[in-house]
Amino acid sequence: MILTVTLNPCVHRYLVFREEAPPRTVVRGVKERSSSGGKGLNAARVIVRLGGQAVALSTASGPTGAMLRDCLARERVEAELVAVAAPTRLSTCLYDATNLRFREFLEEGRGGDAVEADQLRTRFAALLPRVSTVTVNGSTPDGAFHELPREFVAAARAAGKRVVLDAYGAAAHAAARVPPHWVRANLDELRSTYGLADAAALPQLRRELGADGVVVSDGPHALHCVTAASHLVATPPPIREVNGVGSGDALTGAFALALDRGEPLEAALRAGAAAGAANAEQLLVCEFEAVRCAELAAQVVVRSAS
Repeated sequence: MILTVTLNPCVHRYLVFREEAPPRTVVRGVKERSSSGGKGLNAARVIVRLGGQAVALSTASGPTGAMLRDCLARERVEAELVAVAAPTRLSTCLYDATNLRFREFLEEGRGGDAVEADQLRTRFAALLPRVSTVTVNGSTPDGAFHELPREFVAAARAAGKRVVLDAYGAAAHAAARVPPHWVRANLDELRSTYGLADAAALPQLRRELGADGVVVSDGPHALHCVTAASHLVATPPPIREVNGVGSGDALTGAFALALDRGEPLEAALRAGAAAGAANAEQLLVCEFEAVRCAELAAQVVVRSAS
């Protein structure tokens, strides 16, 4: 089983409409759908859809938090949600089916207090014996939650669990120095969190952190994976992109699941690249079918960078 951690969750609320010319003030015929959101919850949903087992640790509060619980139940994702005071964020996703245009409007998260942080620590400690892999995901709200990613990575490593860090910001940078076994990032996160411009600096970053490997994605472009033994490049198959939001989370979920199942690194990279592509070619975040992911995995090209 894989434990995913999301300290800044949200609910994705999709509104699908057809824009008219000229645009109308009142748009009718809107279709609505909701799903759980936040990097770790997205990754957990992918793990479940690909036939794995996941338990998601996160927070929930207010009416949006109630929506989050309902979404997770419908998505068959087991979740431990700590009740907090700050309202759960809402991500409003607008898709214009006439012009094939997607936009996401994401609220900022708010930090928790020391009591809530301690509750997350307690839940994490209770879940840890049940799992073999831990992923720590996404952004960390300011305040008492700041130290949690570093603490969770350290506790999971001390317990002998495989640890994947797919997070960004100052809290993620501190957690990366524990280090986790794997550091996951996209190119923008590589720049903002680690101050690196491109994949050429990955071998140095891996050595400095002491991680087993670093995996960096660049949207639909090549996926770079650097370990002590190799620098592999995985090229995803071409697709028609509808919504790239969540593709990195899909990658992390599929990659972690493949490693958790004991598959070789190249197979894990194929699975991750395929999951990212499968996510991007449809509207709903991380709700693609396993059979489509398998079809795309067969088309992923993995080569040595040297």
